[in-house]
Amino acid sequence: MPVVQEQSGQSTVEYAVLLSVALAVILALSALWHYAAKGSLIQDVLDACSHLVQGGDVLELLLY
Repeated sequence: MPVVQEQSGQSTVEYAVLLSVALAVILALSALWHYAAKGSLIQDVLDACSHLVQGGDVLELLLY
């Protein structure tokens, strides 16, 4: 029966790894959501643009 115990341990480790990765993804998306909700994301994107089109921020983002 050592084979059964070995497989059981492997599935537990795989579950723990998958759970931690899923939690990290959820936390990263949550942080990105809060960053975008404050309006900082759009401002940083506009600041990083190498050029700006006269006519507004939305036009610039659509043409970029």
